[in-house]
Formats: sequence, C-alpha cells, structure tokens
Amino acid sequence: MPTKCTAIILAAGKSNRMGTPKGLLLFKNKYWLIEQLHRIAQSDITAKVILVLGYQQEAYFKAIPWLKKAIKKQHCFETLEIEVCINLTPQLGPFSSLQTALIKLPQGSKALICPIDIPLPSSKSLQKLTKSNQPIVLPIYDGKKGHPVVLSNDFCKKLTSLNPTHKQSRLDVQIGLIPKNQVFLEVVDDASVTKNLNNPMEWEYFLKNS
Repeated sequence: MPTKCTAIILAAGKSNRMGTPKGLLLFKNKYWLIEQLHRIAQSDITAKVILVLGYQQEAYFKAIPWLKKAIKKQHCFETLEIEVCINLTPQLGPFSSLQTALIKLPQGSKALICPIDIPLPSSKSLQKLTKSNQPIVLPIYDGKKGHPVVLSNDFCKKLTSLNPTHKQSRLDVQIGLIPKNQVFLEVVDDASVTKNLNNPMEWEYFLKNS
C-alpha cells in the first residue's frame, strides 16, 4: 500500500538559465518530467501527484498533450493519478506555485515537494523520507541538506495562509522558524538530493554521470 502522501512537482518557472523548460529536457530518450514521474511511480510511496505549471505551460501541453486534459480530469500514468494545476501568478515566485498545489492537497495527506530541477533520489531514499511521521523531513547526504522535502498536512495548511509577496514566504524560511525538534534529518545514500540542475552545463554533467 502506498504511503498516505502526495507528491508535488513544481515546474512553473521560466527556466531562463536553462534556455528551455526543464521538464522537457531529454533524459535517455524521454522527457525529464516523465522520468521524474516514473521515479515516483517506481518508489510506490504514493498514488497521487500534483504538477504545477506556469510560465511554460503551453510548451508542456504541446510536448505532452495529456497534461492539458489533466487540469480538468486526473490522468493515469503508470501507478499514479496526475492532477495538473496552473499557477496564475508565477511572477510571484516558487512559493506561489507551492501554494497553488497545497490548496489541492487531500485531507490528511502529507506532501513530498519535488522541484523539477532536482533529480528524485532512489526508491529506497524516497521510502525512507516518506516513512517518518515527523512534521518536517529533510534528506541529508554527506552532511548537506537537500530535496525532496516532506511536509506534514498541518504545516502545509499553515503555508497556504501566508501572503506570497511577504519576505518570509519562502519554504526554507518557514522551516527555519519552527522548533528544531520538529525537523527530522533523514540520512540517505543518494547524492541526487543535493543536485540542482539550473543551466546547460549542469544538465550535461548530470547526463554524463547518470
């Protein structure tokens, strides 16, 4: 049985530094977004994914037509049900995209936050992260914190109430404001959690070493 968890993929940015929508980069002859979804499905941690699009939504719809249909009706991909949400104010930044998804979070479900430009780790690591019942779970590899982050349902509700234009409306800032004993660092053996694929050079290096 999948853990009571919802994966949230954030892909609403401009991808200026990459020069093309990050989720539409090719990874082993498939779109990177599809690869990320496949990794979630293989881990068996959840049956639901909320994908947030914004600036580059039309490019995504053209490349993967079923994404547009998934706005109105969830789409079945492998073992997952995919729901697409559109951030109508992507200029407010990634926190507004996160809020767009969290509003749709099922009652009682925790959230696995997956930025599109960070490779999802192994199934083993994902299962470790989602197994914990702590309010906040962060992966840590070789002493360095990373992503994806797991958030409790209560913490997610708190985030949806914030003004996205406020200077403290950042996920890292909000995590830093809660007591340290409520933030659990889960040691993983996968360096992927510390990677950030922001530009063509980083992407090419990642491809050569994957």
